[in-house]
Amino acid sequence: MQQPQLASPKGASSAAYDHTVVLVVDDDVDVADALTAFLSARGLEVCGSNDPREALLTLDRMPSISVVVSDLRMPGMDGLTFAAEAQRRRAPSDALAVILITAHATAESAEAATKGGIFAFMQKPFHPQRLVETIRDAHLSAMARREPV
Repeated sequence: MQQPQLASPKGASSAAYDHTVVLVVDDDVDVADALTAFLSARGLEVCGSNDPREALLTLDRMPSISVVVSDLRMPGMDGLTFAAEAQRRRAPSDALAVILITAHATAESAEAATKGGIFAFMQKPFHPQRLVETIRDAHLSAMARREPV
C-alpha cells in the first residue's frame, strides 16, 4: 500500500511532504473525530486521542509522528503541559512540531505558547484549509530539526 502524502506546493520537493504523520489530541470526542476524518481525507496519516496521557504513550510508540494538533484546554493536563512533556520525551532525531487549538484564546495563553516553543496557536473556529497548510509547514519544521541517527 502506498504511503499517504500531502500535496506539495509549486517548486517544493514532494519528498519533503511524504508520510506526514499527525497526532490529534482533544478531549472533545466529536472534535477529535472530525479533525481526524478531515485530515485523513486530505492524505495525512492521522491517529487521535481524547486523553493527553494516552497521547504521550502514542508518541512514545510512534516516533514517525512529526506533528501534534492539540486542544489547549483539557482536563487533567492542558495543551501547554502536554506539549512540554511531549517535547521533553522526544529524542532530537524525532523532533516534533505542536499546533495548539483553542476556543478560549487569551493574550496570556498565546504568549505562553510562544515561549513554550509551540509551532502555531490557532483559535477555533479556524478555516480547515488553514489547518492543513499549518500542518504542512509544521511537518517541514520538524523534519528540518530532526537530527540524523
